[in-house]
Amino acid sequence: GKGAGRAEIPRDPLASKIRALWIALGRAGAIEDASERALDAWVLRQCRVASLRWADGGQKVRMVEALKAWASRVGADVT
Repeated sequence: GKGAGRAEIPRDPLASKIRALWIALGRAGAIEDASERALDAWVLRQCRVASLRWADGGQKVRMVEALKAWASRVGADVT
């Protein structure tokens, strides 16, 4: 085995950026559940793909922009 599903997490820069923004929103209290599972649920609502790992580059760019806008609305520090 390769650990508990950790191999499934995409490592590309956009996916990493999305995850960092998601975690920052969680720290700011904007997201109750900042888990990977909750992120996938948000990705599904945003992009109609069941997981971040199946999103294409254009979808990821739009998600980064959506999360940045969300962060600025709630005053989350995402630098």
